[in-house]
Amino acid sequence: SGLASWSIVLYDGEPFDDCCDPSICEEPIGSCSGTECPILCITDCLTAGTYYAVVTLVDAVGNEAVYYARIVLTGDGSTEDCAIEVTEGEPLGSPDCAYWEEGTTDTIGWCGPLAY
Repeated sequence: SGLASWSIVLYDGEPFDDCCDPSICEEPIGSCSGTECPILCITDCLTAGTYYAVVTLVDAVGNEAVYYARIVLTGDGSTEDCAIEVTEGEPLGSPDCAYWEEGTTDTIGWCGPLAY
């Protein structure tokens, strides 16, 4: 039915460690949303560390899919020595809230200043 809208909310702390609703448990450090493809989400510069993302996709008939990701940024975020490692997460419900799929880790992405 086609992608109608998307949103990405980024956290710098585990949003599922106290409760299963990240909008209550943790303050986001950034977010993006839109209707365009490809999906492009630009954040302020991030330092090395672990981040969490909640990605929501809605199709043209209103079906919603929510994805979780743990993102580890190494290096200083602006040089060739950095990498972006993403681990998929899966919602579990209370009390554990999310399960991180260790076998789904992949190193992706590019680090450096954005050229306009």
